[in-house]
Amino acid sequence: MNFYILKFNFLNMFNKNILSLLFFVTSSLFILENGFSVGFSSCQSLTSGNYELSTSLNQTGADCLTISGTDVILDCQGYLITGDGTNKGIYVTGNNASIVNCRIDNFTDGIYMLGTSGHNLVSNTITNSGGVGIYLISSSNNNISLNNITNSFFQGIQVFSNSNNNLFYSNIINYNKEGIYFSNGVGNNDVISNILNYNTNEGLYMYSSSNDLIISNEMKHNGRGISTVSYTHLRAHETDS
Repeated sequence: MNFYILKFNFLNMFNKNILSLLFFVTSSLFILENGFSVGFSSCQSLTSGNYELSTSLNQTGADCLTISGTDVILDCQGYLITGDGTNKGIYVTGNNASIVNCRIDNFTDGIYMLGTSGHNLVSNTITNSGGVGIYLISSSNNNISLNNITNSFFQGIQVFSNSNNNLFYSNIINYNKEGIYFSNGVGNNDVISNILNYNTNEGLYMYSSSNDLIISNEMKHNGRGISTVSYTHLRAHETDS
């Protein structure tokens, strides 16, 4: 049984009807159907098709999984990918990847996306990153939902340099330096219904960002709830802090 991920434009849907968006995300995120997938049991490059992890993995001195192809679907089935405090758990260089049900522990960065777009990162648990839990660099039009990110040395999620039109929905991001961090010319990102608690500095930090939507997030017991620097035009802002 494989997960086939629905891809859609969250931003356009939100502008039309927020209630339809939230219902769609929570009730229709996955289409579940029978199909072929490749089982695997070692760190490697995933180039095309659908993959299911069949055992927990340990990696030292290198990235564990690299997704270099387009439209790759990775279902870790709840197995644990453990590093030695260096490199990346999953390094994404292709477009339209779907990464679900992965547990990633003790890498520099849990999931790292560079210059790519159209990804679904759903129901992953990322812990004890020496850098960032989920790192977006020039990566746009992504759905990052229902993930649990804790104990990152820096940010739970870092959104950097022309990473636009992303949805961050219903993630739990606690006990990091910052929960979610926008910087260096990003915009039009939606941060909806996340729990951002017990982060050393901010629950949400926005530097050189614009036109973002921030609603229905819980931000408690952080150094500060939200900080903005060189920020322009917030589309909406409602939080419980």
